[in-house]
Amino acid sequence: MGKRNLRILCLVAGTLLLQAGVCLAVDQAQQAASLYQQESYEEVIELLGKADLKATLTAQEAYYLGLSQKQAGQPDAAIASLKQALNSPNPAKDAVFHLGFLLISKDLDTEAAVLIEWAEKENVKPGEISYLKGVLLAKQGKSSGAIQAFTASKNADPAFAQRADMQIAMQQVKKMDLQAAKASLEAVITSDPSSELAGFARDYSSKIESSLMEPKKWNVLAGISYQWDDNVVAKPSKTVQGVAFPKKEDGGVTENVQLTYNTRTPGPWQMSTQYSLYNNNYSKRSDYSQMSNTLALIPSYMVETTSVTPDMPVVFSLPVTFNYTHLNYKGYSDQVSVKPTATIIFTPTQLGQISGGYARRDILDTPVYPAENRDAHLLSALLGYYYLFADNRGMANLRYEFIFEGADGNNWRNNGNKIAGDLLIPVTKTTGLILSADATFKSYLAAPISPKTGRKDNVYSAAVTIKQQVIKGLFLNIQYSNSTTDSNVALYDYTRNVYSAGFEVHL
Repeated sequence: MGKRNLRILCLVAGTLLLQAGVCLAVDQAQQAASLYQQESYEEVIELLGKADLKATLTAQEAYYLGLSQKQAGQPDAAIASLKQALNSPNPAKDAVFHLGFLLISKDLDTEAAVLIEWAEKENVKPGEISYLKGVLLAKQGKSSGAIQAFTASKNADPAFAQRADMQIAMQQVKKMDLQAAKASLEAVITSDPSSELAGFARDYSSKIESSLMEPKKWNVLAGISYQWDDNVVAKPSKTVQGVAFPKKEDGGVTENVQLTYNTRTPGPWQMSTQYSLYNNNYSKRSDYSQMSNTLALIPSYMVETTSVTPDMPVVFSLPVTFNYTHLNYKGYSDQVSVKPTATIIFTPTQLGQISGGYARRDILDTPVYPAENRDAHLLSALLGYYYLFADNRGMANLRYEFIFEGADGNNWRNNGNKIAGDLLIPVTKTTGLILSADATFKSYLAAPISPKTGRKDNVYSAAVTIKQQVIKGLFLNIQYSNSTTDSNVALYDYTRNVYSAGFEVHL
């Protein structure tokens, strides 16, 4: 055989071998696709996942390997395979959508954002990529941007319309735009009434409907109860310099009214105005009867994302409160306070709160001695945690507060550390049990009554309340509370028990 014929034979043989390799690769990719469609994910992984083959996989092979690993619960391996599918000379761009979701689920948000930006430039399936972008923005708490992305998704690809409308509704609820959320849910239901997502949308829509039926602006609460107090005047528990104080117990009627006006808007700004009246009439010790008037203005602003909490909305509020109290129907004190507060929404059922406060209190009676002057500047700082359960009908919270009472009279200037907690248990749909407790530890900065040790008061309070709905809007409240002050100065050492029962109307 001549050299020329040998070269031709080699060329033909090489061409046939190359074609066979291409056919083999095509057959392997087709086989992987077929197995994947049959949900035989482990077989795809066995076919393509061998270490010695992974480096030579085509883009399509790496793509189906990544999808199978994702379905088999191997997210890290899936991410590596899908990246290989995109980094191949002829990338499998369908991998972007699946890779993006995996990156977001693994909190690799920066990498997901870079991937989405590349896909937008490459014009990779705009409907899919816009939906993926919406998921990322929603996770970061950027509701407005997420709504825009989900809207772009359903406009670019009708196949995403139902899922996008559902996501839009969720974000509209976060923005308190309930009417718009209800309209989005109606679109979910209409697009495919028999789907599982439509069933979920119906349930969610009914809850929103209930919220919309509640009074949007005005809320009125009024109550009346009978109260028995076994220590009206906080009689000392011990004798003071050989003098035993007589027991001072009495009963009486208490009334309370609360009016609230809420300005609700779809935007981040909200305003609440509240007026409260509390009136306590003792039968025998009328000199201790008390009436308190309180007016509160509470503007608030919700920030969807900050540098401190990029994935958690924060509500900033600035409650400003004015209080005027009568004792025996004569002016006793007035107080104005401001308490900047930040509430962090960790999850829909977990919230954190931090606040600082300043108040000025004036006692209207002239003190007998300057050292007994209880006019004061009050400074406070609070940390709190709230947990909601039982479909948000139950609540548990724990709070710590530091209070400095800068009284004008030295005898009343003190530092206080307070720990408090509440537990609301929904026993039934119409019965609630409320448990409350707190402990305050006060150290007085000047104590001429006890100059050696200084005055120290440990104040403990606890209450148990049963709230029973009689009919819609009418509640029966039964409460027992105890307050005990353990003081190293006998004059301020006392125990007090209060029992009350009455009705409350919510309008």
